[in-house]
Amino acid sequence: MEYRIFENDRMAAEKIVLEMTAIMHKKEHPLFCLAAGHTSLPVFALMIAYQNKGIADFTECYYVGLDEWSGMDAQDQGSCRYFMDENLFRPLGINQNHIWFYDGKANLKEECVRIDQVINHLSRIDYMLLGVGLNGHLGLNEPNVDFMKRSLYVELDSVTKEVGQKYFEKATSLNGGITLGWETISEYTDEVVLLVTGAHKQEILEKILTEPVDKNLPASYIRTLKSAKLYADKAAVDGKL
Repeated sequence: MEYRIFENDRMAAEKIVLEMTAIMHKKEHPLFCLAAGHTSLPVFALMIAYQNKGIADFTECYYVGLDEWSGMDAQDQGSCRYFMDENLFRPLGINQNHIWFYDGKANLKEECVRIDQVINHLSRIDYMLLGVGLNGHLGLNEPNVDFMKRSLYVELDSVTKEVGQKYFEKATSLNGGITLGWETISEYTDEVVLLVTGAHKQEILEKILTEPVDKNLPASYIRTLKSAKLYADKAAVDGKL
């Protein structure tokens, strides 16, 4: 695993967008999987800026969702798809036919099969951007979940239920989710980047890098991937590592 520290989150985001742009120059329709969440916002902002300046064109790329809250879809403010539409897909003008996302209101078992089939059809995910939860989850692969699968339904950890409220204007019941599993992340993705930024991520970053690889800390598995990269900013490191 490659580990790099950047001065700030914008510099880390610039590295990520440059890597994505390089892939676009090699492949006509690359498949990207980008995590919804505040950590991704600097990346999304730069993608939009690059496209507006004519440096890159992300409209010909394909996109597959990483996760979604159960019982929610694109119409629900606070859903992962709503977040992506508002902060990335709509500003970039992405054709809806280029987006495959979990529908949390549909039959979740069938949704697992559908998204796995999409990835099979498109061969592989070319680039995946992950964030990490304060409890160490990747996507919605929660602590102690049997996440050695392609797609799966999960019951949410109490930390995720609490932290997830930040995406909603009022208190919202969060019980479960649907997510790409570790098998997809590790076996069906060419490039995996875990982005960790902000002082509030100092504790979990230290655990990822120093504690034993264990399903109680899903993000620790990133260390088992030789091709994976962990990008952090100085605020997340704070001289502790």
